[in-house]
Amino acid sequence: MASNAGSTATITGNPQNMIIGGLSHISYETFAGALWPVAAAGLILTVLLISLVYHREFLTRERFSAVVQSAPCYEPLGDQIGSCDARDGDLVLRR
Repeated sequence: MASNAGSTATITGNPQNMIIGGLSHISYETFAGALWPVAAAGLILTVLLISLVYHREFLTRERFSAVVQSAPCYEPLGDQIGSCDARDGDLVLRR
């Protein structure tokens, strides 16, 4: 969302701006100078709306912990890639 809002500021930010810039023959600097306030306002609104809608995601004290689900251990290429760990059947990669 932020990249979409921020793309407003430049001619090369999105296809619509390229069409406008090409047809109007406006310089890159003039275009960016005129539209950076619009892009900044859009970025601020995006951050505010995301933080309001998903406030529980930001106000938690819990840390993210990666949940890794192990797949069955297969050795399609033999020992070239890895081997099965005898303890839990996970694939152990070696360098």
